[in-house]
Amino acid sequence: MDFKFPGFSNLDHTDIPGLPSTPQHLDRISEAQGFNPGFLKIWKPFFLSECSITVFKDAFWWFFLHRFKPSLEDKSALFDCIATGFVSLLLMVHNDVKDKLFKVYADCLAQAIYAAFCEGFPRSQEHFDDNFKAILSEVTCLWVSGVKPKLFSWKNWKLRWLTPAQVDMKTKRKSICALDFQADLQERIAAAMRPPQTPSTAGRRSCGGASTEASMGSYRRSQESHYTGPGPQFNHIYFKPWGQSPLVARYLQLHGIPSVAGSSSRKIKRTEIANVPPEKPTYQEVISESQGRISKWSQNYKQFLQQTDNEILSLHKKKLQRFKEIRRFQAQLTNSRAETKIYSEGVVNRWEYHTETARQKQRLQSAVSQKGDSDDGRNAEGSPKPPEDPVEQT
Repeated sequence: MDFKFPGFSNLDHTDIPGLPSTPQHLDRISEAQGFNPGFLKIWKPFFLSECSITVFKDAFWWFFLHRFKPSLEDKSALFDCIATGFVSLLLMVHNDVKDKLFKVYADCLAQAIYAAFCEGFPRSQEHFDDNFKAILSEVTCLWVSGVKPKLFSWKNWKLRWLTPAQVDMKTKRKSICALDFQADLQERIAAAMRPPQTPSTAGRRSCGGASTEASMGSYRRSQESHYTGPGPQFNHIYFKPWGQSPLVARYLQLHGIPSVAGSSSRKIKRTEIANVPPEKPTYQEVISESQGRISKWSQNYKQFLQQTDNEILSLHKKKLQRFKEIRRFQAQLTNSRAETKIYSEGVVNRWEYHTETARQKQRLQSAVSQKGDSDDGRNAEGSPKPPEDPVEQT
């Protein structure tokens, strides 16, 4: 993202690019929530007020700096402005409706900031992924109430009014498994907290909605599939019921006001999901993958058997062909007895001829060797003796 923060000013809050009318933007967010008309009458004056618009603008630029252009000095100044605007917004609401309004304020503020990012930077949609939504939802909820939001609450955002190019359809498909897990978790918690049913209560309940619950249960069982690994991990943390939100605490710190509400040391224990298991691979996916692998192996084995049978058939054909050739040669050899007799006699004669020739050569060689020995004996008898040595005679 190449956009730069225009700068911080205490007098004039920086407008959001691509958002010509901030009240109109917040009004669309309000209409998309599906609030009843009675609640909208008190919600819109609150959410579209000047203090709410100030908090929305400053929170948008705080997240912009936090995610894309880190600047500690500007972030600190913006956070101080957010704290001031939030306290002003908190004080302008009547106590009778304060809890109802602020119960949904953090979630609507996060949706408004996310929609502003999508509209202001349409070419940077890859940056506004599930992680960005989760951080946005968690930080706004911690600012307002001091506790983390419900698990996967950002997956229930009402953002259908955004254009198709600004809504990531792939993210919606990925969130189905997580939503099913959340629904199942909430259903189990509600079932554990539900009082035991008497036979009469169970009968009335079964008469009213047995078919609906059975159909929904069968549909959920057919669609859900748990992750193959371990489930979520939980943390037990301590929470101060009389404490303030970070925005209120920062406002009191800026103005030097002592914190009376948070002076009590009493704490309660809360259980939060610390680590959510990944959505994939599920048991159903592992089973499907194994079945596909088995089917592929079975097909390869059948092909191997077919190939082996073809090779064996080819060998049998070659063997039969060789047998036919041998029989043909045998038939040619035994076809004419006369020819066979002549051929055999010729072979015998040739063998006898070679044998006789070899004997004659041996006789000739022996005669030659005997003649040479007799000639050597005659030569030895007729030769004179050598003279004796005079030294020996003396």
